[in-house]
Amino acid sequence: MEIKKFEFNPFGENCYVLHSGSAAVVIDPGMMIEAERIEFADYMRDNSLTLSAVLLTHCHIDHVASARYLAQLWGVPVVAHEGDRPLAAALQAQAERFGFNRRYFTFQPLELDKTVADGETIAVGNEQLTVIHTPGHSPGGICFYDEAQGVAFVGDTLFAGSVGRCDLPGGDMPTLINSICDKLYRLPGETIVYCGHGPETTIAREIAGNPYTWRR
Repeated sequence: MEIKKFEFNPFGENCYVLHSGSAAVVIDPGMMIEAERIEFADYMRDNSLTLSAVLLTHCHIDHVASARYLAQLWGVPVVAHEGDRPLAAALQAQAERFGFNRRYFTFQPLELDKTVADGETIAVGNEQLTVIHTPGHSPGGICFYDEAQGVAFVGDTLFAGSVGRCDLPGGDMPTLINSICDKLYRLPGETIVYCGHGPETTIAREIAGNPYTWRR
C-alpha cells in the first residue's frame, strides 16, 4: 500500500491518501482553501487513483473541513465513529471557537454516511484497515491499523512525544491514556505511527519515552 502525506490548513493537519493499485481512501481531509483541494486533486489525477471512501479519525474541524466536498465530488461515503456525530453536526460552532471569521469561512453540519466500530475492517484494494476505537481526544476517536504493512493512522490520539489535547468538548485525559496504553501500545513495537499533526513515530518509541503515558 502506498501512503501520501499532505499538510493542510492553519493547524498543520496531516491528511493521508492510502492506495493499493488504483483504489484509494483519504484519511482526514482537512483542506480549507482551494489551493489545498487542487493539490489533492492533482495527486489523485497524476496517479490515476479512484477514491472509495472518506475516513475520519475524529470530527474536529481541522480534520474534516473538506470531507463532504470530496464525498460529493467522488460519490463516496463519509465514514467515522458514531460517538463523533455531535461534533460533525457542530462544525460552524467549532470553527468559531477557534476564531474563524464567519465572513470568510462557513461550515455546514457534516452528515456521516457510515459509522464503524472497534474491530471492523475497511478494504483498500486488496488490503485491509482495522478500526481501533480510541476515545479521549474525542468520544468517537478511532485509529486505522494496517497489520500487513505495520502502520497505524492515529489522528490526534497519539503524537511523537505527546498526546492529543483533552480540553475540547467530549475530551477526557484518563480515557485517552487508557486508549493509548490498552490498545495502541499492544500493537507491535515496530509499528509506524502516522499522526494527525507532526512527524511519524513508532509504538516502541512512545512506550519508551512518551512522558504522558510511561508512568501508567
